Amino acid sequence: MSKRFEESIERLQEYAREHGWPTVQQWNSFAKKQGLLQTGAILRFTKKSWRQICEQYGFPFTFNRYTKNDCIAAIIEAASVVGSSLTKIQYEEFRKGKDLPSISNINTLCTGWNAAKREAGLEENQTAKMPYTDEELLGALSAAAKDLGEKFSYLQYQEWNNGEYPHYLSILNRYGSIEEAKKRRDLPSFKVGGQEKYPDGYWKEALKKFVIQNISRDDYEAWARKNTAPSVQVIYDDKGSYEAAVLEILLEHVEYLKRKRGDAPLDLIGASAFAEMLGTSHQNVNRAGKLSLNPKYRGSFLHPDAVFEGRPLWIRGKAEKFAAARRGTTYHDE
Repeated sequence: MSKRFEESIERLQEYAREHGWPTVQQWNSFAKKQGLLQTGAILRFTKKSWRQICEQYGFPFTFNRYTKNDCIAAIIEAASVVGSSLTKIQYEEFRKGKDLPSISNINTLCTGWNAAKREAGLEENQTAKMPYTDEELLGALSAAAKDLGEKFSYLQYQEWNNGEYPHYLSILNRYGSIEEAKKRRDLPSFKVGGQEKYPDGYWKEALKKFVIQNISRDDYEAWARKNTAPSVQVIYDDKGSYEAAVLEILLEHVEYLKRKRGDAPLDLIGASAFAEMLGTSHQNVNRAGKLSLNPKYRGSFLHPDAVFEGRPLWIRGKAEKFAAARRGTTYHDE
């Protein structure tokens, strides 16, 4: 498991000890601010449901952060601003950015929205409600996809929902099936009768996007401020560029993963061995390798695959192919 996953689980347990086990929405909001994994990533790492993770760490799967009195007080507060005919939608708009119970909390603790309004001394809403719009129904699927991944079943949707989005039956009544509704949002779906697999390589683009998004300069700067780590400028002063430093770390991590899997180590060579292949001096190769690390470099020399203590390194196989095509060429002027 990654360090980020371990940190996220540790912080999740701390949150649960202080506030009770969070809803999906509560955790996602907290995790986003803290730079932690959100619910969807945790579910994929553990291959367990949110309830199973909760029970694994010994917490009751109840969202009892608020009391019934908290719910009544919140409705009265919202009604004082919006009016006594306060609707669920108006309440949800009012509570944005505030530490107030959700509609799901109110329904659970007060046995329903109108029952809560009665206890608050407010007029009840008409029970007949306008049907959801297409945007509300399909928007719920998009929100679920952000947390659960693009492929999820109606059972996973309903477990994730917690009553804050349209019930899956509302989606079924409108579109006939979750799968048909997903098509309208360009989301992959399960075929009826069995789970459809992702197309070959589909995961690769998603994982690549995740890795790139989490190693950007901006992400590091935010993490460095939070953890009092060296700034990007320090890295630049030492390695010449942020990208060169990231490449070095990634290659080191590749080596770690290979050792962990029992694979053969990556065969890296330095300037001397590469120079012998090219038929030139190691000074020329070393100089050209360092120049090629500059993001603005436009020369033709093979970009190093790693840098160790200021010395450029290349994967032997790639260096051999390059040398076979370019032997005898001088690079010190590039």
